[in-house]
Amino acid sequence: MMKKDPEIRIGKIDGTRYGSVMDQFGVNGFPAIKFIKDDAVYTHKGGRTTNDIMEFAQRAKGPAVRPLLSTSNFRTAMRDHPVFFVLVTQEEDTELETMYSKAAEGQILASYYFKCKLKAVPSDVRPKEEDLPTLFVYKDKSTYVYTAPDGGSTDLSVADWMDDERFPAFSMVAHNNINEIASAEKFMVLAITHPSADQHKKHPHYKMKELVKDLALKHREKFHEKFVFGQMEGNDLINDITLTSIEVPSIVVLDPVTYQYYLADNPVKMTAKSLSSFLHTIENGTAEVRGYIYLPYVRPLLRDHCPIDGNLPKGFGGNSIFRKIYRVLYDIVKSVVSMWMEAPILTTVIIGIPTLVIGTMCYCMWTVDLHDEEQDDEDDEDSMNEDEKEPVAGLEGDDEKRALLDQPATEDKHLKSE
Repeated sequence: MMKKDPEIRIGKIDGTRYGSVMDQFGVNGFPAIKFIKDDAVYTHKGGRTTNDIMEFAQRAKGPAVRPLLSTSNFRTAMRDHPVFFVLVTQEEDTELETMYSKAAEGQILASYYFKCKLKAVPSDVRPKEEDLPTLFVYKDKSTYVYTAPDGGSTDLSVADWMDDERFPAFSMVAHNNINEIASAEKFMVLAITHPSADQHKKHPHYKMKELVKDLALKHREKFHEKFVFGQMEGNDLINDITLTSIEVPSIVVLDPVTYQYYLADNPVKMTAKSLSSFLHTIENGTAEVRGYIYLPYVRPLLRDHCPIDGNLPKGFGGNSIFRKIYRVLYDIVKSVVSMWMEAPILTTVIIGIPTLVIGTMCYCMWTVDLHDEEQDDEDDEDSMNEDEKEPVAGLEGDDEKRALLDQPATEDKHLKSE
């Protein structure tokens, strides 16, 4: 059982021995982490640290909507969770609460969901009493209130709003959340910096990152609908996504819908105005596309092809067959280069000698001259045929053929008579 929560029991199973169990729970790879509650099965897709797994288990355990009974509980939630949703109501079982609870159940792993009375909300984020019931999200040290559409609130409108607001304006992007952020189907604006950039506030990498962050926080009304912003430390992950070498620092924009990516020119020298203009060109489709991205766990393509210069093959991006083949080749080259950088002499021995031997064998097989032997065999056969078919003088046509057939028999008779 889990020490932090004794009600959560932990077990393990060898998937290689119990294939039927793996099929039952939809396990396609190892290791896989599942949380089973009644008839529901939840799959962990986040990080693999102890805290990540414990957080996943506690979210999946539920309940989907948790009560906040006091202001101190609310303050604790503000301290522990960068993003969470709150329904503030003075009444029970309102229509909005029913919609909110249903949406929370459907997105139980995506965020944290609470409900409380008005008195439990701290004064600095407390809504007005006449506006109750109020649903809002707390993130980036601010609150953003749900507004019903013109036709009134529906299950879908509440769920869509919650899905749209589940990420902070600017977040650290890594292996454990890249595909989840991409599933929002927004342009992903990423500041690619050196891992130690945050420790040197005067460094150009840090200033570039702060430029992207300020644009996300201060211009939410312009970019929130179609863009998400974040930072990526180092270029290993972005290289694996673009299958090319991205310089550090860079500002890269990924489009998880069309699987294209864009690069900003001179990112260190960019200003808020030039960065805004660059994002607007991407939004209206006039920016230069630099290539395709590889995001294997994002849902299938919405559009079959992403034309650059008008005509490229369908399915060339995302997790298409072309991209998978290219990914294999890219990984091979990347591994060889990495080995060479670490141990050039050993790499030469491991790769160079077998390559030389195989190349020599192929060359010898290709250049060996088999023509003369075959020609000699053909010449021998032709000479034998000519000797056997030598015509008898004075005979022509059918008589000549009969003479050739009768000749061995005649010779045998002569030998017997002698």
